[in-house]
Amino acid sequence: MKRLISMALVAAMTLTFIRHNVSDDNAEE
Repeated sequence: MKRLISMALVAAMTLTFIRHNVSDDNAEE
């Protein structure tokens, strides 16, 4: 269970991080 929760948190943080980066890049352009 802990592994699934940890993986889910990491995946969510990674997706959010990428989304913010993409949004920032688009805004700059």
